[in-house]
Amino acid sequence: MNNIIEKASALWSKEQIKFQVMLSMTLQTILIFLAPLRKRSCDRRLHLLLWLAYLGADYIATLALGSILSNTFDNSGSDLLGQSLTAFWAPFLLLHLGGPDNITSYAIEDNQLWLRHLLSFVGQVSVAFVVLVQSTRRTTRLLVASILIFIVGVTKFGERTLALRSATMQQIKSSAQSLNSADKDRISNTWKILQNFREDNIEFIEQGYDHFLRFRHHLVGTASQFTLGNAPTKDLRLIGMELSFFYDVLHTKMAVRYRMRYRLIRSGLMVSMVMITLFLFINIEKRGHESSDLITTYILLAVALFLEIYSALCLLFSKWMTISLLSLKKKWSSNLASFICRSKSRSLFRGNRRRWSGRMGQYSLIQSAMEGDKKKCSWLKNAWNLLFRGDEIAEVPNILEKTMAEHLEHGNRIERISMIRSSWVTNTLDRYQNLSEIKEAMKKEIAFDECVIGWHMATEICYFASNNAERNSEEGRKREAMYKVSKYMMYLLSERPSMMPPGIAEIRKVQTLKQWEKILGNFRGRGRGRGRSRGRGDIEQACVYFYTQPEVIQGDTHPTLLWAGLLVEQLKEFANQTNEEPQWEVIRDVWMEILTYAAWHCGRTEHARSVSKGGELLTHYWLFMAHFGFVEDTRVFMV
Repeated sequence: MNNIIEKASALWSKEQIKFQVMLSMTLQTILIFLAPLRKRSCDRRLHLLLWLAYLGADYIATLALGSILSNTFDNSGSDLLGQSLTAFWAPFLLLHLGGPDNITSYAIEDNQLWLRHLLSFVGQVSVAFVVLVQSTRRTTRLLVASILIFIVGVTKFGERTLALRSATMQQIKSSAQSLNSADKDRISNTWKILQNFREDNIEFIEQGYDHFLRFRHHLVGTASQFTLGNAPTKDLRLIGMELSFFYDVLHTKMAVRYRMRYRLIRSGLMVSMVMITLFLFINIEKRGHESSDLITTYILLAVALFLEIYSALCLLFSKWMTISLLSLKKKWSSNLASFICRSKSRSLFRGNRRRWSGRMGQYSLIQSAMEGDKKKCSWLKNAWNLLFRGDEIAEVPNILEKTMAEHLEHGNRIERISMIRSSWVTNTLDRYQNLSEIKEAMKKEIAFDECVIGWHMATEICYFASNNAERNSEEGRKREAMYKVSKYMMYLLSERPSMMPPGIAEIRKVQTLKQWEKILGNFRGRGRGRGRSRGRGDIEQACVYFYTQPEVIQGDTHPTLLWAGLLVEQLKEFANQTNEEPQWEVIRDVWMEILTYAAWHCGRTEHARSVSKGGELLTHYWLFMAHFGFVEDTRVFMV
């Protein structure tokens, strides 16, 4: 047994540097291909993999550099050629520490730690330089190759540090307040309404960038130099484009690599230097080197060249290159930008045209109460479900975009949103007759979280009790959209409380769940749903029962359930006096008010965080509000 351990230890001592270097390279490959997906996906598994790769990449590269330094000063070894080739790998680790161009930070908090990264930059470059100096025994060609890769590595590592600094909120505020003349001229001359533009259309990209310059100050909390014109966008795709630009500024090197000339020269030099390094290495004397060392070096060179070429092509086909070409205001540059956009739509680099996930989390309080037995599962099973089943999600309905625009068009701007909840919901309900009890209840200062929970339960009960035959009609799609919005707001309240106004949402939700479980236990005790899995049919059956007998809910002493029962009873009576369509108009208007209030009171930092997690409907709606002049610092003058 001891013999096996000794052999394994000896093998690890000999091969650990190769393993660390290859693992570092693998993590870089994972990052460069998966990083662009995170702004379009809310898949927890993808974000977990990226998080592990992001943290592991720096750690493994630093560990490998330390191992190479230790190996360089190990005078007990006689394999000088092996040490020389191992030292050649050190500059590659600087290249890895520089990271891919499409991910410099995983979260916005990483940007605030740019000084720590600067210290790491100085330390790791010093280590690589010492290794380079100590390995002057190598051939001239290998030394030149090492110097070339060292230059590439230092450049990329330095760019990453500079990108982190540029992406801090302080720097973004500064840049938002000091637009250059070209950007000001662009905004003044290109403000127009977009109608039916394709997302790969050059005008769509240009308009998205113009909107980004105009509205980015909202995300960092600075005063704007411009105001909204008289033609706000009604296209959520354009909002997605704006946030895509903001994501690039926060989490990529695009904020550093701004000038087209620098971008092209830098990318061309990087590719050229790696190609020259590969050529030099091919022509060095290889006798005396271990085949495994040579194979490792060839793989490092080939992958480095491939990733640099891939990065250069991604840059060429990026929206930032299109904007840079258009800023030259030359006929040839405009033609080239148009050609790039057309080519991108047919190329490997077109990517996913969606700029964000286009999905919203869903949480049903009634369904959660009916599945209360899941709480008895082991912590391991719960963790498994959390990771591999994830949250319930739904596509953002297309009809919701129109509903949001119509609601904002008839809004009363800032004064209305800043009013307390009871006032503005009451104002909304004043347009409808026969809702006196709801109005009176709202005047008693119902807490925001209680308001959301009560209206969510009432909406779900009314949705499943509505006419099934109408669900495929336009009116039915509107109802489904509001039903999804109600579940989305409950999801935010339950899973993303930092994006909601402060309150005791978790305590209230747990208490309400317990009471619901008691009521549903009585419901199942009558022969409904016992011993079976709680599917959609069981939820629908329960909702129909509570809609026809709301007094069952009101018989409970819990205030939130009393509130929900009152809503169901009043909405039912309102539908009986009119029909279901006015009932759902009330529900629609209330949810739009709740969504507006939540978006208004969500912190800017939370909105900024969401862009790297697949995006949130709440953030898109908040920027939508800015386009309509609802966000208070959209003022000054018309341009």
